[in-house]
Amino acid sequence: MNESTIFKVLADYNRLRMVVLLLDRELCMTHILIGLGLKQANTSRNLKVLKEAGIVELRQNKNNRYYRINEQCLNEYADIFTYLRKLKENENFIEDTNRMLAVEKCGCKGVCECKLI
Repeated sequence: MNESTIFKVLADYNRLRMVVLLLDRELCMTHILIGLGLKQANTSRNLKVLKEAGIVELRQNKNNRYYRINEQCLNEYADIFTYLRKLKENENFIEDTNRMLAVEKCGCKGVCECKLI
């Protein structure tokens, strides 16, 4: 992977939003789609693109899928991810974070490990 691949993948606004949410912690797919207000198919497709590009990693535990930023990518392209962390201060990304934190009940039917609340 190289910088141009990262920029091409992150040119999609929803994928950029996903990466910004994942900067702080691993999240299950259900919380990502709830937090971003997306449909399941759209969320799955975009997470697949991020995974194929090597930006995120997938961990499965029973029926749940957990995504996190790939540590190797994070270290190799630290400057890009430093900039992405600054986006968390942007009002659009603050809304995403607040929506994630406002989830009162776990969307994973009680078996989720995200511990959002």
